[in-house]
Amino acid sequence: AQTPTCPRCGYDLSGIVASWKDACPLTGICSECGLEFQWRYLLDPRFKIKPWFFEHALRSHARSFLYTLWRAVRPWSFWSWVRLEDEISLYRLGIFACLSPPLLGAATLLVMVPIAFVCGAVIWLDSNWVSPWDFVMGTLFAHSWRYDMEILLPLLGLMVSTAIAPGILMLFGDSMKLARVRRVHLLRVWVYSLVCVPWAYCILGFSSMYDWNAGRSSNWWSSPFFGVDLFLGRPRPTLLPAAGLALVIQMFVIRRAVASYLRLPSAWGVAFSVAVITALLTAVLAVLSMLWVYRQ
Repeated sequence: AQTPTCPRCGYDLSGIVASWKDACPLTGICSECGLEFQWRYLLDPRFKIKPWFFEHALRSHARSFLYTLWRAVRPWSFWSWVRLEDEISLYRLGIFACLSPPLLGAATLLVMVPIAFVCGAVIWLDSNWVSPWDFVMGTLFAHSWRYDMEILLPLLGLMVSTAIAPGILMLFGDSMKLARVRRVHLLRVWVYSLVCVPWAYCILGFSSMYDWNAGRSSNWWSSPFFGVDLFLGRPRPTLLPAAGLALVIQMFVIRRAVASYLRLPSAWGVAFSVAVITALLTAVLAVLSMLWVYRQ
């Protein structure tokens, strides 16, 4: 039999098990990190494996991957389904991290392209202003029909900061060490929080669609303060609220992971701190990218 260890900090619990005389209690508390857990998840083999969880699947790997991905895009229930007690497979985590963003990105495009094409066709029939495919490309490539670095770099800045935001939990080293949280658990949170990247892209795309539909067009990319204007919402007024909405969604995702999975106090404080750092990082990346473009 395997030595029972604390799901969060890895502390050896075999001494507690050896102290039992007549019966096994249903719950226990780790004397090292204070985590309260149920003994059945540590001692009963029936609760150690989730058949449809991709990290645990023994067969039907493709179906378990899709099922896990479907659960991951619903973080309000995912982090109650995946528990600290569930064994972590770094190999399966790596596969999920490599495959899930492209698949979710393709699904996002399948949703955005038809809607953008229909909106562009309506505008073209009404005013003959822009072709439907130009409208689609403008929706997909950040608010303009100029598909160059000036447009793409700020968008990529938000995508990059959204992707690495869960990893910002690593910066809370002292707090995580105080709670005895192992880095492998933070890595799992990071991997499954990558679902926020397609969400952010989809939100920005639909905000772009709204701006196009409102007919707001000007030579806004010619401003030397383009990077600042972009995230201040000028002259595309929905961009700043859209970026803010993407960060708020990510904050709720991280809060859910911290509260339900890591089971740490002050989950809102941790999630809000991550959101603030992500917003600052996004603004810095946008401004630096535009300064780099204009220096070229």
